Amino acid sequence: GLGGLGGGLVVSGRSASFSGVSASSSSSAANVANVDVAPPSSGSSATPTSTPPKPDNGKNVVIVGAGVGGLCMAGRLRREGYAVTLLERGTRAGGRMTSAETPKGYRFDTGPSLLLFPDKYREAFEALGRDIKDYVDIVRVCPPYRIHYGEDHTSVDLSYDCEEMRATCESIEPGSSRSYFRWLSAAKASLDLGVKAFIERDCTSALDFINLKLVGPLALAVNPLELLLPQQFQMSQYFKSDKLKALFSYQELYVGLSPYNAPGVFSLLAATEITDGVWYPKGGFQTVRNAL
Repeated sequence: GLGGLGGGLVVSGRSASFSGVSASSSSSAANVANVDVAPPSSGSSATPTSTPPKPDNGKNVVIVGAGVGGLCMAGRLRREGYAVTLLERGTRAGGRMTSAETPKGYRFDTGPSLLLFPDKYREAFEALGRDIKDYVDIVRVCPPYRIHYGEDHTSVDLSYDCEEMRATCESIEPGSSRSYFRWLSAAKASLDLGVKAFIERDCTSALDFINLKLVGPLALAVNPLELLLPQQFQMSQYFKSDKLKALFSYQELYVGLSPYNAPGVFSLLAATEITDGVWYPKGGFQTVRNAL
């Protein structure tokens, strides 16, 4: 759930769930089965944020998979005047972006459970002619999370506050706070430059990854070895404490990797959590799915 929403990037879910959804040329919205579409929040007029949908162009499009990427693409194409048919093998929309509740009222997100890159979600709704604030209440989680260390049963809170993080690093490894800020600066450069160079653009050839116009600014800002070698190597360039190495590198688990096999460029995940924040949609991720 990191990026398949905006900026022209669409990532279709593999195990999406939706029962045959069709947007005919006479309607600007899909007929959604087994999904209660969330209305705008109380008091909101849900004013469109862009130009009205284009008139029907007489062309038909079939999209296979009603995950987040499929829903966003279907909405974008419908606004361009296409008649869209959205197919799904399951019984619900949204793919992994859904929630489940127990008979006692406890809710669990069955896929993504934290929201990063909130601007990408906002851009996705703007591309559909709407303001996400009319449909989903996204809040910043503070503190973003608490880390528990099994070897000595201590805990550490990650913080957005620079002074609090300085004190945390010093309490674990004296003298490490300067290394923390050097690492964060490099990770933020990976985030800002890497997103522009690769995530927000289509790379159609392996040559795109050696295009100096794309990779040059990133290579000048961050040691290429730190970007390409395993992140554990990158962490060892800044910290001696295994606790600090783990604190800033476990985010690879989000994508099924580990600090021992993920390239160092994945530090951008920790950078966006610390600088942009960890966010959560009130009511669970099902609210985002329903809104789409």
